[in-house]
Amino acid sequence: MSVSIVLGCGFGDEGKGNVTNWLCKKDPENSLVVRFNGGHQAGHTVIHEGKRHVFSSFGSGTLQKVPTFWSKYCTIYPTGFLNEWATLESIGVTPKMFIDPLCPITTPFDIQENRLGNLSTGHGSCGVGFGHTIMRHETLEHSYRIFAMDLLTPWILQEKLRQIAKRFGSALNMEATISVFMDDCKDFVAKVEFLPEERVLLRHRDANIIFEGAQGILLDRQHGIFPHVTRSNTTRKNAVEIIERNGLGSYPPSVYYVS
Repeated sequence: MSVSIVLGCGFGDEGKGNVTNWLCKKDPENSLVVRFNGGHQAGHTVIHEGKRHVFSSFGSGTLQKVPTFWSKYCTIYPTGFLNEWATLESIGVTPKMFIDPLCPITTPFDIQENRLGNLSTGHGSCGVGFGHTIMRHETLEHSYRIFAMDLLTPWILQEKLRQIAKRFGSALNMEATISVFMDDCKDFVAKVEFLPEERVLLRHRDANIIFEGAQGILLDRQHGIFPHVTRSNTTRKNAVEIIERNGLGSYPPSVYYVS
C-alpha cells in the first residue's frame, strides 16, 4: 500500500491532473484516486496514450481505468457528470465512480445564483455553482441541503429542490427545471456506487491511493487573500483527516507540491 497527496502550490492550473495520472501508472489495476476538496468546478487536463481529457467530475486516473472516490468534501453536479461521462465513453473510457452519500449536490438553481452573484460583486468564479452550493450547505437549515443520498428518494429530492428554487427567487421555470434535473439525477444514480469512505478505503486497503487536490493552496479559504479565495480547504487538511480516521496513518503519505 502507498498513499500520496497531490497539491497545487499556486492559484490552480499547476498540473495536478497529470501528476495524479503519472502516480496511477505505478499500478493502475490496484489504484484509487480520492478527490478530497473542491468539486465539479475543477479542470484537470490529462494526456495519456494519445487521449486528452479535462477532468471535472472524475479523478485524473480515469483514462487508465483507475476508479475514483468522490468524498463528502466535494460537490458534484449530476448533469455535468453525465455530460462528462458521455465524452469519456466517446473516447472508449467507461469510468468507475464511488460517491460518498454525504457529498453535496449542486443544482441548476445554484449555478444561476453563482452567475448572478458574479455580475453583482465582480468576484471571479467558474460559474458552475460550487460556491453557492457550499454556502447553502454551511449557512442554511437542513431543508436547503441536498446530499447524494437524497437522490435515492425522489420525493425528498423534489421537495428540497422546490425549497431552494423558492428561496432564491429563481428566474428559471421552476417545475420544468426540476423535472429535467430529477431525470438527470436518476441517470446519475444508475452510473455510480454509493459508499461511505470507510467502506471504500477498506475495499482498497492494499491499493495505491492518490489523494487528488483541486485548485491551489493560494486560494485556500483559511489562508488565501479575499476575494482571491475559494470555499474549500485547498491544503492537505481534508486528506489528512480521511487518512487518520481510516487508520492509514501507518503509511506516511508522500506529498507532491505541484508548481
